[in-house]
Amino acid sequence: MQFEFKQPPAPYPPSHRSGAMIGPSGVGKTTTCIAMLMGPYRNCYERVYIFSPSCAPGVDAAWDAWRKHVRIHMKVPDEEQTMFDEWKPDKLEQILERL
Repeated sequence: MQFEFKQPPAPYPPSHRSGAMIGPSGVGKTTTCIAMLMGPYRNCYERVYIFSPSCAPGVDAAWDAWRKHVRIHMKVPDEEQTMFDEWKPDKLEQILERL
């Protein structure tokens, strides 16, 4: 069985459906992530789950544009949480069980 997924345009690497941005504070993880998700990878995902202290409302304004994008373009209902300001393995397990 082979699955086919929406892919970004060339020259961007193909999406393999999961990933992580890991690095120390201040190296551009948030900016890079948002730029890629709202740019070349814009229509590749139905859901993106963020686990980061910086995604809490009022901490990093860069996430405000992403919140709007999730609600308007990805059409994720307001009551569905996709952003978590702390690492919660139990939440990740719940998300994976729904998939």
